[in-house]
Amino acid sequence: MKKLLFIAAVIAAMCCATSCDDDVSPIGSSLVKDQIEIIIDTTYNLTGHSVESPYVQAHTVLQLIGSMTAEGYGTFSSSVVTQFMPTETFVTEGVTAESIDSVKLIMRVPLGAYVGDSMAIMGLTAYPLTRQLPSAITSAFDPQGYFDASAPMGSTMYALNGGAVPDSMASFPYRFITIDLGKEFGRKVFNKYKDSPSTFATPEAFAQWFPGMYLANTFGSGRVAQVDSTVISMYYRQTLPIDDEKNPRDTVYNRVSSYLAVTPEILTNNNMAFTIAPSLNERAKAGEPILVAPTGYDVQMNFPARDIIKRYRSSGTDLTVVNSLQLTVPVEEIPNNFGITPPPYVLLVKKSMKDEFFAKSMLPDNINSFYADYDSYTRSYTFTDMRDYILDLLAKDEVTDEDEEFVVCAVTMSFEKRASSSASIYYLYYYGMSNTETEVVAGVTPYVHRPAMAKLALDKSKITFTYSVQNLNF
Repeated sequence: MKKLLFIAAVIAAMCCATSCDDDVSPIGSSLVKDQIEIIIDTTYNLTGHSVESPYVQAHTVLQLIGSMTAEGYGTFSSSVVTQFMPTETFVTEGVTAESIDSVKLIMRVPLGAYVGDSMAIMGLTAYPLTRQLPSAITSAFDPQGYFDASAPMGSTMYALNGGAVPDSMASFPYRFITIDLGKEFGRKVFNKYKDSPSTFATPEAFAQWFPGMYLANTFGSGRVAQVDSTVISMYYRQTLPIDDEKNPRDTVYNRVSSYLAVTPEILTNNNMAFTIAPSLNERAKAGEPILVAPTGYDVQMNFPARDIIKRYRSSGTDLTVVNSLQLTVPVEEIPNNFGITPPPYVLLVKKSMKDEFFAKSMLPDNINSFYADYDSYTRSYTFTDMRDYILDLLAKDEVTDEDEEFVVCAVTMSFEKRASSSASIYYLYYYGMSNTETEVVAGVTPYVHRPAMAKLALDKSKITFTYSVQNLNF
């Protein structure tokens, strides 16, 4: 009997491919005495509205610099405060403090990783921090009182268009912003390493000696750029003897070493200021679900879990199985003159858990939190795996408002590749190719790539709930 039920279930599942996904669709099989119906239910409505998001917990190595005013978005600017991860080993053989010629802060911007005018000339100034950064820091942090405006370390003027770089670098997938910090800073760092190597053993010890930098936009407007790598490189001369007994002599080599860098282990923060365009404010206050990032608005959403569970339990049998639950939310792009688009990833998280999610660097568990990427072809976000969420609620005595209240916010997703199970040998046998690596979510942080915005068309969204009902015929 069990074998026949299994065959019937397989046949019913195959029939599902031809089913209609409008309203409620029962699909049955009468090949055996018992009947299995697969119900595809799409008769649910989604509601929601904008909620203010004045700041984010920007625990990320990505840095935003610049200032811009975009019609339909508002006026946005971002500066950076950051500590540095030191190297534990310096090249000291044949090198003295006087051998250091220059020190440069080098910030790397991926090609196209900006919003605004690539040709706009912008000014960036680096200041040394005069006190320790607070551990509880957000995008609303005010750097005033943490630096001396009369004592900059260096400054530069830069643009991001191809004409702003040498021909030999024009084809690179990156643009570089470089600030000369002066050789005196390099000599100070070198001498400190010689006198106290333990200062460079941990980022905490180094921050006690050198608290970090404040990087501020000090000239120009019209562009906000995303920096994905920041290092401090030292340019120096190394004098080494030549192994020649007949003619002993020294030779001098020109060297460069990157001794300090921004890494995930240290504290770095984007200090953001945002004045939202009046048109966006009006739409949000009128109840439209507007998503604006990095700061601005999230979308609070009420998910009809109780309605779904009521429909599921109304089948009148205990032999009912949840197959899947999926949510697709269409997106309407908001017109603007700077090409600002929807964020590439969004997080759907229970309202009661949002702050905890980011504070504890949690990952989506498909029960309390989910993520989706933006499909520019269909202009939508799709949360494909919400089955465990409904199973979790079915196991509760009562579903509360807290279980149905979610927040949608823009996020940055990071992934890593991991080896798959030993079953990959069968994948190789059947498909003639290896499947030894899979991508898994490694981290989720608030979105600080660049300005982004969109309207979530919740009234046009689609919830697809699929479940199987087995009716026993005696």
